[in-house]
Amino acid sequence: MVCLSTVWFGARLRSAGEQVRSSAALGFEGLELSRESPIRDFEDLAPALRETGVRLSAIQAGCRDGEGAEADLSSTNDDRRSAAVEDLLGHVSLAVSAGCSLVTIPGGVVGGPHLQDRARRLHGLLERRQPPETLKEVKEEILLEAARDRERHLDRLCRSLHAIFARAPSIRLALETPADPHGVLTPEAGRMVLDDLRGRLLGYAHDTGRAEILASLGGPPAADWGERLADRMAAVRLHDVVEFQGGYPPGTGRVDFSLVASYTPRQALRILVTDARFGREDLLEGRLFLRKHRL
Repeated sequence: MVCLSTVWFGARLRSAGEQVRSSAALGFEGLELSRESPIRDFEDLAPALRETGVRLSAIQAGCRDGEGAEADLSSTNDDRRSAAVEDLLGHVSLAVSAGCSLVTIPGGVVGGPHLQDRARRLHGLLERRQPPETLKEVKEEILLEAARDRERHLDRLCRSLHAIFARAPSIRLALETPADPHGVLTPEAGRMVLDDLRGRLLGYAHDTGRAEILASLGGPPAADWGERLADRMAAVRLHDVVEFQGGYPPGTGRVDFSLVASYTPRQALRILVTDARFGREDLLEGRLFLRKHRL
């Protein structure tokens, strides 16, 4: 079963209940609440789930406000990290009340003002479509500086996760593929965190678009994420990439979905992620493409 991410609705629908009913009309049996399209009206969520039979399959931490405070789970600032833990527990409560068994969470980024400035500069160069040689130096600086300070952030991330599971031991969480080259997680670092939390309901949520873009920015090959963490993969977010932008319907960009299918375990939740700028036919063609590739 492939479920639909609310990314596709954008700002068109104001409530979670409307999104559930629209998903049912499109033939989807499950729904992911995404932080990219935050929803503040959850009052009609439970009735809509009962009426349609649609399952709330996954919640991205941050779906309530889109502010992404959960990215501070790996912060070296104790106050920010504590606030992130409380915010994530609020999303856990939402999941429990809606009968959702999976909450996906960002691992955060390696901090430091100089590194953040370099990351912003890199995104600016990408938007201006600068040549590869112009990007190379900035990419290498970011990756090198992130590697120097990654261990401290990984330690804080593990502490936060232990604190969360101490208060909510029955919820299933999954760490997301990072969106930035200075993300705290790498395939190897993700393995370390999962091993540290072994025995807890912690998995990995693979994002095909993010993995592809990170590889283009000097990160590990896109397949390394899925192959290294396949045994703990709880979900896979399926979207394509054109140039340096994700959110395209599967089959319209450069992601190798045959390869994705080869390392995606049968039990992993499939989530179709398509930007709001695409129409209904694009969305349904993306779902058909995934079926043909056994995803």
